[in-house]
Amino acid sequence: MYKYKDIVFEDIDEKIEEGFNDWSGICQSCVDEYHVDVNKLDDGGSGCCMVLNCPNRADYYIDFNDGEITKITL
Repeated sequence: MYKYKDIVFEDIDEKIEEGFNDWSGICQSCVDEYHVDVNKLDDGGSGCCMVLNCPNRADYYIDFNDGEITKITL
């Protein structure tokens, strides 16, 4: 599990090489609920929304800069 601000993600994909960011899938409902800055989003997300307990499909990819996410255990 990973935490970004007040959002807990079940999983993230780690950057594959220098110049890329860690990222995860997020749906429009979670973007609205958590007031995610649209500048953090890339269009064309696919797969599942990775916000904890969200059953929706991802509408976007959310990019995380270095130091923005924390690995947690629940």
